[in-house]
Amino acid sequence: MVESPQLTPQMVRLTSEGADLRAMGPLVHIDSYIKIRFGEQTLTGTVHHDPEVGRMVVDFVVHGEEGLAGALAATAQPGEEITVGGPGRGWAPSRATGAAA
Repeated sequence: MVESPQLTPQMVRLTSEGADLRAMGPLVHIDSYIKIRFGEQTLTGTVHHDPEVGRMVVDFVVHGEEGLAGALAATAQPGEEITVGGPGRGWAPSRATGAAA
């Protein structure tokens, strides 16, 4: 992980980079998701992915002491190793609907 800024008091963004992320290819689904493993804990997050530069961004909502994902994301530090699985299938709009893919 290369960045973990707190965007707001309730939002943390985790950014990772690497050659393996380029191999994922473009994500064609609007709500594609990934699994992120921090040690023994696995989180699910909606991903924003740029395969050309091998960069992946996942935003997490922090609910104070409540919830696993936000609490782990809030304590994540640059340089920390994470494992990523996915992407999982999300929803891809039909071009016939006029919705942007």
